[in-house]
Order: sequence, then C-alpha cells, then structure tokens
Amino acid sequence: MFPPSTSGPSEKEKELKEKFKKFWMSSIAGAFKDELEEIRKEPNLTTPRLSLLIDALASGADVYASTGEPALNEMEIVLKDSESKVP
Repeated sequence: MFPPSTSGPSEKEKELKEKFKKFWMSSIAGAFKDELEEIRKEPNLTTPRLSLLIDALASGADVYASTGEPALNEMEIVLKDSESKVP
C-alpha cells in the first residue's frame, strides 16, 4: 500500500486559507469602502466585470505564504495579530 499523498494542501491548510481569504476581503472592503461604493455606481459594471474585480481583489490574499517553515506561516501571523486587536 502506498503512503498518503502529501502533494495537496491539508484540510488545516485549506481551512486557514479560507479563513484568511475572508479576513482579507473584509479588510479590503473596509479600507476601500468609499472607492468600492463609487465603482458600484458605474453604469458599465456588468456581472463579468464585477466578478473580475472580486477575483482581482481576492488574489491579493495569495501573496501571503502558508507553506514552508512552520514557524513562518504569514497567514497565521496576520490572523493572530488581527484577533489580538479586536476589543
């Protein structure tokens, strides 16, 4: 019998990436609220263009690493830092 494949992301990593993506999008929406409201009013903002905008904003979360050195998991560091700032 072959050992389990480790080539794909683990469930923990998938969960971390999803949590981080939600945090990222919430941060973007909060930081650029006024700009996004102006974009929303654009008459030529079609569904495909809106989808492209959302994908582009979400891709910023991919810059943060979740693999490599266990002590250097950028997503966990950012999430822990953000949780410590919540009153």
